[in-house]
Amino acid sequence: MVKTKMVEDSDYKIIFFHGFGSDCETNKFTHITHPVKECVTVDYSQMPYDEIYALYRDMIDKSDNEDYLTILVGHSLGGYWAHRLGYDLSVAALMLNPQLFPTKEEIKDKEKYTLPGKPNESSIFYIETGDDVIDVPRTIEYADPIGRVEIYEGGHHKIEQLDEVNRLIERMINTVYLIQPCYGGD
Repeated sequence: MVKTKMVEDSDYKIIFFHGFGSDCETNKFTHITHPVKECVTVDYSQMPYDEIYALYRDMIDKSDNEDYLTILVGHSLGGYWAHRLGYDLSVAALMLNPQLFPTKEEIKDKEKYTLPGKPNESSIFYIETGDDVIDVPRTIEYADPIGRVEIYEGGHHKIEQLDEVNRLIERMINTVYLIQPCYGGD
């Protein structure tokens, strides 16, 4: 028997991945108003790709084991990780000015930063066109086939429209996780 229940705020967790040279004190994370959120600081210039993948996957697995519905949010190089793990694990992901095509030589194992297949339907890419760090046209071209690209004309790499982050998270909750199936019992 399958039952459903309405999902409440306390049922989901935001896992945030920061960008290169940043940490969990970034305003992109601190501005998220959802009460259940998590971030861990990673030094992308020192930590090998496979260790980052395992660390982030463990965070997602832990969230699942705690019975949370998970939404990944990532900025810049953290946007790459939100996309990569969202694709690999079929988890909803919001990418903020994602660095999908890293060029910094300082990134450890840079050659491993390859793209998975096309974005899944529960992904949203938020791109500010004034970003001078990422390849904006190439990022839009990659993300556009699924039609879940939010473009803000202007802005900058560090995200000018921070309130959009909370609006997009709420939109994802209301469309991706509106109803959760419950199995067994009465």
